[in-house]
Amino acid sequence: MAKFVQLTLDWTQASRLPPISQPPAEAAEPHEPTLPKPGVPASTAPKVRHPACLPVPKPLASAIGKGNFGEDERGPVRPTAAEVRAITEHHAERLIDLLDRLQVADAQLDRSSQGDRSSLIRQKDQLLSAYQSGLALYAEDFGQHAANRLDSYVRHQVAKK
Repeated sequence: MAKFVQLTLDWTQASRLPPISQPPAEAAEPHEPTLPKPGVPASTAPKVRHPACLPVPKPLASAIGKGNFGEDERGPVRPTAAEVRAITEHHAERLIDLLDRLQVADAQLDRSSQGDRSSLIRQKDQLLSAYQSGLALYAEDFGQHAANRLDSYVRHQVAKK
């Protein structure tokens, strides 16, 4: 026959263990995401920001293996940094155009009356979908971090206009 024992924990007593030391705040990496402090609302927590410069990332091995950048007589093509830059610039131009058009559609939607809103909403949805698809295609070839950086770059370029 099994005998059960009830454990009672007293959390009010002071611990005999030494306190855990924390590394100094300046030792943390600047781009490392941090958790909000207890009692601080999550909305005031620092956001991870991506620099607004044109990324020139290394292509993912899986994208090269699938032949996303083409194939030659030796197999899948591994693009050079100059080719990656050209690919990224092309994606950026298309995304900037889509984001510009999306902002125009958004402004028109704000000024529209009830009667003509359905076509504007449909247009806005199509533009937003195309923008998100463009970022997803870029992420497929270069990774999500590179796509986030491209998104930051595109939004920065549109905001400068």
